[in-house]
Amino acid sequence: ARGVLPCAVFACAEAVGLQPPLPRRLRVLLQPPALRLLSVLHVAPEGLTVFTASQFSVFAALFNVGAIAGAFLGCPVMDRVGRKRALALSAAVHAGAWLCTIFASSPAVLTVLRVLTGLAVGMGSAITPCYIGEVSTIGLRGRLGAAHQLSMTLGILLVNALGAYGSVVEVEGQSFCDWRALAAVGLLLAAVLSTMLAMPESPKWL
Repeated sequence: ARGVLPCAVFACAEAVGLQPPLPRRLRVLLQPPALRLLSVLHVAPEGLTVFTASQFSVFAALFNVGAIAGAFLGCPVMDRVGRKRALALSAAVHAGAWLCTIFASSPAVLTVLRVLTGLAVGMGSAITPCYIGEVSTIGLRGRLGAAHQLSMTLGILLVNALGAYGSVVEVEGQSFCDWRALAAVGLLLAAVLSTMLAMPESPKWL
């Protein structure tokens, strides 16, 4: 069960991916203007993008499209290349999407990257429980499966805490969340997941 820690880390990465980087203070940047009080006072920090209402809706919704596609894609991929390699592949997609998010500014590019993040999350959601079930003993299987779900909730807590308190910038008296910093956290977690290549492969696949 040596692969369980990277799987738990992946669950955190999944949860970060599941949460659009829009914690409470960040939403000031990406909220539809109609939802912002005194929007004229909310001047976005340099380099950060304010989404329109339609852009915000598409950005939030298309993640689920990517996740659905990833869930269907994960099964044939892990059957073809193995469980651990499939998880490492999903980590590469995660890392690439988060890395590009750090530097992107265009709403269209950010939306495409959001779809790719959803794709990686969907793949991981299909592969991780299968891997844990196949490499763990009967006595540990239930606890490790529960640990995977717990890690996802901890990831959600992590990204909201960081977004609300850990990466806040002040511009003209207004508080904003630097979502580029949150993307860097997702990149770090994805990099840790790449250690799956050093873990044992599922004996059932072998």
